[in-house]
Amino acid sequence: MLIRLIVGLGNPGPKYAGTRHNMGFVVLDELARREKLTWSPASKHECQTAPWECQPGRKVLLAKPQTYMNLSGRPVRSLCDHYKIDPADLLVVSDDCEIPLGELRIRTQGGPGGHNGLASIIEHCQTEVFPRLRLGIGPADPTMDLSDFVLGRFRPEDKAAIENLTNRAVSAIINSLSFSIEKVMNEFNRKQMNP
Repeated sequence: MLIRLIVGLGNPGPKYAGTRHNMGFVVLDELARREKLTWSPASKHECQTAPWECQPGRKVLLAKPQTYMNLSGRPVRSLCDHYKIDPADLLVVSDDCEIPLGELRIRTQGGPGGHNGLASIIEHCQTEVFPRLRLGIGPADPTMDLSDFVLGRFRPEDKAAIENLTNRAVSAIINSLSFSIEKVMNEFNRKQMNP
């Protein structure tokens, strides 16, 4: 497995900026900022992309689908087909309300776990075998409808935990380009105490 495509999940447009469901976008934007990458529209693939020479002679493509979460699989499949990328060489970054706020989990494969973006990718790529980096935004508020929770914004007191999560997620992505997913899992899946 050699990661060639990193996809951050979210919903496009200012209405959804800063919502819990957009953590995949937040992490890829931070990675692009640090590496001085430029996002460009790839309208043929319904996404924004940023090419990244992560190591000398090795290129990885960053992508943010612009189809809304429930249709994320369409641009992912389009990119995989166009660049001849096996889904096993894809890393998907998404929010997860089953994981406590500020923690993250890396997995090499698995079901959607109730996440519509992952479900769409599984449907369009016809496989559950692709690595994913899941970002903890939970637990969901039991008094709220789940869609209202994930489309809501973080509380001011969550700011430090979100910054810490974003930084750790960027580090996990960078590590996954040099080391095996299993090694990165062992390092980053440990419980994280928030500052």
